[in-house]
Amino acid sequence: MEIVQGQVGPEGKYDLKVEGGCIIVAAAYAGADAEVDLGVKFQLAHVLDKIADAYPNPVVKGAISLVKMAIAAAG
Repeated sequence: MEIVQGQVGPEGKYDLKVEGGCIIVAAAYAGADAEVDLGVKFQLAHVLDKIADAYPNPVVKGAISLVKMAIAAAG
């Protein structure tokens, strides 16, 4: 599922999507003298667990738990 795509000036672009239970972040730069592509893939459940660990509030932890269950159900 595509979340956001965009440009950073005339040479840079980025893409954020969720696919197969992972968050995929891609960035690219195509300048006059150089080109760079970078992609990072994280397990979505692991990222959500780390966010929940950062917030001691039980409401936040519960909301993140619901998000994880919804994502798992969506398959």
